[in-house]
Amino acid sequence: AFVSFATAAVKHFADSPIDILWEMWNEPNIGFWKPKANVTQYIELAMAVGKTIKTADVNASYVGPATSGMDWNFLEACFQAGLLDYWDAVTVHPYRNDPPETATEDLSKLHEMIRNHTNRSVLAISSEWGYSARYAHYDVTRQSKVLPRMWLTNMAKNISLSIWYDWVNDGTDQTYSEHHFGTVYHTYYPGRTPVFDPKPTYYAAQTFNKILVGCTAK
Repeated sequence: AFVSFATAAVKHFADSPIDILWEMWNEPNIGFWKPKANVTQYIELAMAVGKTIKTADVNASYVGPATSGMDWNFLEACFQAGLLDYWDAVTVHPYRNDPPETATEDLSKLHEMIRNHTNRSVLAISSEWGYSARYAHYDVTRQSKVLPRMWLTNMAKNISLSIWYDWVNDGTDQTYSEHHFGTVYHTYYPGRTPVFDPKPTYYAAQTFNKILVGCTAK
């Protein structure tokens, strides 16, 4: 059923003017795969989708596995099973409490693993990564400073796309770190511009993109 759904979705959006990345699941190495993480089951489904998605749209971009953290055993199992024959990019969520620069060696290792398992040009993507303003020793100011460092780290390690988590705070509970990853505050103001109050992190992202548009790391 899932393969049929994925195929139908790809067909439906085949002529979209927007470049779409079809990512296979979200963090299947933890609790998002029910009833519990199972790499063998994941590989079976991801392979089935991979075998049909290009028939629905030859230009479709199929990516995965969107692991929580750098789960080397999960990634290795996927690569050994042949998923790099289907994926156009490998996606990871390199979350950590340590500074973003500590991901440098991990991202180098990811590229090396990809090269060791395929001759295809398979990209690496950071499809989710952020820092909560309620992490220990963090506030909105420190969060705003770490965002450009994270993006620069990814640029330096040839990460093709970096997606900051999150766009908007998920809630207002000051004791719950999950509510404070956003670049804007949670409260929505209909009929107002802007509809959300920006956090310093929003302005950091805005400035980063204005200054470095068109730049590449060397």
